[in-house]
Amino acid sequence: MKLSFPDKIFRYRSLGTTYAKEEIDRAICHQEVFLAAGDSLNDPFDFSPAFQELELKEINKALRRVGTYRPLLTKARFEELVGRAVSRTEFRLLSKQFYDPATRGNIEQQTAKTVVEGLRKSIRVACFSETPKNIPMWAHYGGNSSGVCIVFDFNRSSIEKENTLVPLKVRYENLRPTVSTVELSKFTGRSGSAVRSTSGNVALMERMCLLKSQDWAYEREWRVFTRSERSASYEKLSCLRVSALIFGPLADIGVVMEMKKKYSSKVDIFKARVSDREFDLWNELL
Repeated sequence: MKLSFPDKIFRYRSLGTTYAKEEIDRAICHQEVFLAAGDSLNDPFDFSPAFQELELKEINKALRRVGTYRPLLTKARFEELVGRAVSRTEFRLLSKQFYDPATRGNIEQQTAKTVVEGLRKSIRVACFSETPKNIPMWAHYGGNSSGVCIVFDFNRSSIEKENTLVPLKVRYENLRPTVSTVELSKFTGRSGSAVRSTSGNVALMERMCLLKSQDWAYEREWRVFTRSERSASYEKLSCLRVSALIFGPLADIGVVMEMKKKYSSKVDIFKARVSDREFDLWNELL
């Protein structure tokens, strides 16, 4: 999949949190971005597709089409579960149940359901926008216009050379995404299919992680996400470099001057101003 990126993306942040200054410093000095827990997002539909349950005969028929049955447990994993070493013969005898179509279908269905239900809790995400002049965004995420908008430039050469996390564009639709047992089985490779990186899998990933209601289209969002056991974490994003800080029109001037003194040698410092004639903002270079 060929990806295209804007020249810049923007991250609205409040300055009223205990970690606000640390977040700005790590973004500028270390190219690190804070990834929040997926279940902390304000949209209950984020990373929460609807799960379509199928009849067992449908599951098994579909799995037979994409590949031969394989045991759901490897010998090593089986030994971990039983707490002792087993011979190949014993493993084959004890794991026969995992080849049975009825058992296999039930396990696939429950596994897929568990994946969908746990997705929101396992995801870590950072959200960006295509514009620094969105007034509702300043209100919702920029501390009621008293926060800061961090300006990131894309480093395209880094994306091409390194295996790095990159922001991806969110799509907006009216219908909630739905995923099925068979789709998730093929996506994870449990079906026995040799091909895992397919256009179908990319489309599934987009439906699960990059699709939101049209109600959110004003955000023009891009997002970085990964799965992690940590509740929240900083991740180095070598594809992004901070080029400027834009402080909101209601930002405390003392904080603005403090940040200018500390970072003006590294990035441009702007103060957003309200337009005299329009419901618009313009940025003054300090």
